[in-house]
Amino acid sequence: MLCDPIMAAQLNGYAHMKSLGEGSFGAVTAVKRRDDISRKPELFAMKIFLGKNTERFDAEIKVLEELKGDCANIVQLIHGSREKFPYVLVMEYVEKEFGEPEFQKGLSPERAKKYFEHLTCGLGFMHGKLFVHCDIKPANLLLTKNGKES
Repeated sequence: MLCDPIMAAQLNGYAHMKSLGEGSFGAVTAVKRRDDISRKPELFAMKIFLGKNTERFDAEIKVLEELKGDCANIVQLIHGSREKFPYVLVMEYVEKEFGEPEFQKGLSPERAKKYFEHLTCGLGFMHGKLFVHCDIKPANLLLTKNGKES
């Protein structure tokens, strides 16, 4: 990895809490605001782009900004920064992935219907804004602590 997630968080006013994953674009890490000294600080997900090619970053931030604030079923962008390298997106922290083992056991029909309704609501909102999600898979379906799907 070209950049330490701890350093990336600190450069942007956050404190690294834990790594959440890595991909071809870079890394995702859980962060809190550096000045938040509460016992239960609010967590955010920081997506750290490590490539010098900014096209993917620019495309993702454009989509997230267009979708910001209007749909409870879409992870919300807090802010994005391309002012200094590495480029970062700070987003709402979402607790669980739908693909985690507890969901692989199967769902009741009622729970599956509820999740599917939230999924189609989010996708319908995106399609209404003329965006298409090109990577729908269990790992990209997320649940907040209170069970809200994003």
